[in-house]
Amino acid sequence: MPSTPTFDGRDPINNSIHTFFEELESIMEWKSITVGHKKSLLLTCLRSRAKEAYERAITNEEIEHNNNPGNPAELLEQAITNYENSKAWLLATYHGPEQQAVMREALLQMKQEKKESPLAFYNRVVFITGKSGFPIALQLILVIQTWKAGLDKTIATHIGTLLNMDNEETVATAEKCWNTLNKQVS
Repeated sequence: MPSTPTFDGRDPINNSIHTFFEELESIMEWKSITVGHKKSLLLTCLRSRAKEAYERAITNEEIEHNNNPGNPAELLEQAITNYENSKAWLLATYHGPEQQAVMREALLQMKQEKKESPLAFYNRVVFITGKSGFPIALQLILVIQTWKAGLDKTIATHIGTLLNMDNEETVATAEKCWNTLNKQVS
């Protein structure tokens, strides 16, 4: 059984708000959490800095929040709106220019980990690039440049000698080279 994720707002790379919501909403769906309980579950998952900032935003009415009693249809609509407003505020707060700058800086320093395959490294670069705030048109170029610059030197040298391959073929070739070097059957 997967555990419920938590979010503290401190590390936009290893604990991004987007990943947090992907995991949280998967849990909500998997456990059939009702609309009326989504916001409550969200609040229990916030920790330290993120929880304090969220509570301040509610107190300061930065997040539109409605708890007026009404008929059941209105209560359901309020629950949906309250959850969506909370989510929107958290996304805006924890994926703003400051967090995107941290991700852009991390992108420039990314290196393939010792036991990380080229494909896993490529996927990690794609994820960080997608959250970095760069324009979409620039992202593919940055992914390939960052990936090639951060690859293990033996693999980078090998794929550097090959010509006329598209990105998919280059990643697949790097993966095969890595599997061979690590004596893994693909």
